[in-house]
Amino acid sequence: MTLIYFPGSPGHHNDLEHILPVDSWSTFESLESLEKAGQVANKPPYEGIWLGYSFGCHTLLSELLKTEKPPKSVLLVSPYWNVKPQPLKGLILSIPFLGYTIVNLKRESILSEMSKKIAFPLEVPNLLKKSFDSHSTETLLAAALKTSWADVLDKQKIGERLSHIPTRILFGAGDKTSVFAEQIEPLLPAANHTIIENGGHGIMWTHIKEVRKWIENSSKKESQ
Repeated sequence: MTLIYFPGSPGHHNDLEHILPVDSWSTFESLESLEKAGQVANKPPYEGIWLGYSFGCHTLLSELLKTEKPPKSVLLVSPYWNVKPQPLKGLILSIPFLGYTIVNLKRESILSEMSKKIAFPLEVPNLLKKSFDSHSTETLLAAALKTSWADVLDKQKIGERLSHIPTRILFGAGDKTSVFAEQIEPLLPAANHTIIENGGHGIMWTHIKEVRKWIENSSKKESQ
């Protein structure tokens, strides 16, 4: 199974290590890196399975609109792609020293609030807390700028593109970030969706076994 992972923002390239064997997936964030990897490995990576988590789904879908070589299938976990840009926020945070100072002063509260919101309706698991605690001020600032200036993706084009690619969505019923009407419904009926009833946005950390089984079952279906 060739799994190409698009991490959230903020996120780590190794977010999948506690779910799947490291040698079963690769991490890329742009079409350029996909093409470069294909040249290095002498094998186009587009035939693999693209997996996105949270804002990584925005990155994935954005790249999907650019490439003429679609992946074998698309898996979206807690998708957050239908964004509302905040150019004023981005402008303020991009001012040298000022943006860093603002984020650095609020770093602890940002991480605490974010981890609680992601874990809801459950308590923050140690694995998620450890992952978030490792985010530096620079990482948080970069993530804030990335989401503030994110492109608004064309829903119709996304739907048309996904209608020709096997697409599956996994999300938690209690997700306060990926609101169903905004983030899931626009992708239907092009995508099949599975709900984890007692899960939230952070099901990658709170429901590891369920996510692992879902990814493995989805991959098996595409290999048949």
